Amino acid sequence: MDNCRQDNLSVISEIDQVGAGVKNIAASIRNRAKARKAQKISDGGGYLTLTPFQKSLIDVPDYILNQTAGQGAGATEDDIKNLPAVTDWKAKLPLIIGAVVVIGLVYFIVKRK
Repeated sequence: MDNCRQDNLSVISEIDQVGAGVKNIAASIRNRAKARKAQKISDGGGYLTLTPFQKSLIDVPDYILNQTAGQGAGATEDDIKNLPAVTDWKAKLPLIIGAVVVIGLVYFIVKRK
């Protein structure tokens, strides 16, 4: 009876290992897809708009290294990869306009009373 229990535990352990392996493979596939997308953005000149996670998936492009070397900054690849993403204000423009409209409406409603 004890041997049967040990056999079951070893089978469960092996199933857990296989499950962990499948999860790792799935994560690897997702990361490769994300790396391709990040590389496409970087090739288009948008490396600084990437998040630190996206930057960790690809190499620092030469044009960024040349820019930092020309500035005398002496930044390493790790320093560049850990920079925060530069946000494009045009992408946030609808939110800004919406906030101004809402604040304006609230102001006029409060002023009217």
